[in-house]
Amino acid sequence: MNYLTKIFPELKQSGEEIGTYSFDGANCLENLSKVNVFIGANNSGKSRLLRALFSQESMKYSTSEIEDIKKDVEDYVRPINGFINGGYRNYTEIKREIDAIKERIEQIHIDSFYSSNRRTYADMIEKIDKEIQKLITKTRQGSPDKIKNKDAIHQEVKKLKSSKDFMKQLKQPIDFKRKYIPILRGLRPIDNDKDALKERIESDYFGSIDGNWDIITGQQINKEIREHLLSVRRLRDKVGDFEKFISEKFFNGKAISIVPQEGKNVPLVGIEEEERLIYEIGDGTQSIITLLYPVYMHKDEDVIYFIEEPENYMHPGFQRIFMETILSDEFENAQFFISTHSNHLLDITTGKENVSIYSFKKEKISFNVKNVTEPSFKLYSELGVRTSSVLLSNCTIWVEGITDRLYIKNIIDILKKEKSSQYGWCIEDLHYSFIEYAGSNITHWNFCETDNEGKIKASKISNSIFVIVDSDVNSNGNFVKHKEERYKTLRNCLQDKLYITEGKEIENMLSPNTIVKIIESYSDSV
Repeated sequence: MNYLTKIFPELKQSGEEIGTYSFDGANCLENLSKVNVFIGANNSGKSRLLRALFSQESMKYSTSEIEDIKKDVEDYVRPINGFINGGYRNYTEIKREIDAIKERIEQIHIDSFYSSNRRTYADMIEKIDKEIQKLITKTRQGSPDKIKNKDAIHQEVKKLKSSKDFMKQLKQPIDFKRKYIPILRGLRPIDNDKDALKERIESDYFGSIDGNWDIITGQQINKEIREHLLSVRRLRDKVGDFEKFISEKFFNGKAISIVPQEGKNVPLVGIEEEERLIYEIGDGTQSIITLLYPVYMHKDEDVIYFIEEPENYMHPGFQRIFMETILSDEFENAQFFISTHSNHLLDITTGKENVSIYSFKKEKISFNVKNVTEPSFKLYSELGVRTSSVLLSNCTIWVEGITDRLYIKNIIDILKKEKSSQYGWCIEDLHYSFIEYAGSNITHWNFCETDNEGKIKASKISNSIFVIVDSDVNSNGNFVKHKEERYKTLRNCLQDKLYITEGKEIENMLSPNTIVKIIESYSDSV
């Protein structure tokens, strides 16, 4: 997809000003990515800006394609500027045509050139073409007494025409579709005859909605699925593909079915052999379908999605899957703007490629928006995150340090890839998380139920613990005496939830062949 990289917001909503925004010293929202996360405390301006971006009638923006072709445009402009500045500008016979071309060229550098309310490339290039044709005619007709080096001038103008042909190859501005998924959403219609939630949201925030925009509340999904299943094979298959997609991404490959029920206005959802009406199933499942059904069904179109708080009803592990899903190549035609209060989404997206994070803060009567590269403790504090937050993963894997964690994480990833049928279901932050205990600091922890004065009770932090320790054996292959006693105590407490490396450290698990290959890979750079 040709992503928006910069937006010049019209800070209005239904014709009303929504407040003053400061974009970290700029007049636009910059450094946009495929997924853009708006995060901040309540009343910090996130949803207001999200709605303003969705509803602005004449969106002014730059795209990734504009960024990519800047060098090519410069190559196009260079010979023209050289011609204009090469002394020929003094000849009155061609000055007017040169000035006209120069004016057209200067418009290419406008940041918002690609915006939907401006002329298309085709219009722009056609005008440049006409001006160049006039210039060619002038140089051909010019008298040698009045225009010196006429042949040289004519050759330069022909170069301009060649450059113009390059510009014709550039794509037209994209007419992005826009879809808004509000916090008021769900698969259980309030009114059988109309989308009451959509009507209320339109009335409150947007007024009339353009045909290329849409508000998706989930209220019409059951009706749409019914229509698809009663329609042509292509649409029937698309519903089946979505069921398979949800099954693989969120339910470990369990068979999923979503079928409208006769006499009901909500779908019947089947997971394996069990079938229930949607309101008899967890709200997390309902949320997943509401969010991803429209994204999946429009994945072949260029669409910008504006989503309010997608984390609602989702376990942190599901939040991770959701983010990884919308970042996948399967949705390469989609771009997302998300408002959230979730520190889990913040954790998940930090450092991710193709994700931009923007912190929002209200300052008196204005809103400050800042592009964040590394979220600070202050930002977490503004979200209300405290050290008493509960770990929700099924298991915590305790390791000595970061090197051990990276090795084990890589091993798990390899197992998931090579033995997907056995381990493909294993998802970080849903089935497991890591804790680094820093080597000998393990003595500060109590892994038993008995009280050990002065030690921290690990069971009060996590219920399911798996501890990995380095054996640190001596040259004879025996444990150092004090560590032997320590490991014996840990074994009594943890039983099979303790793993002691066979070698001295986890790096000793690497085979000689692997080590040789790694060293050889560095040989060119040493």
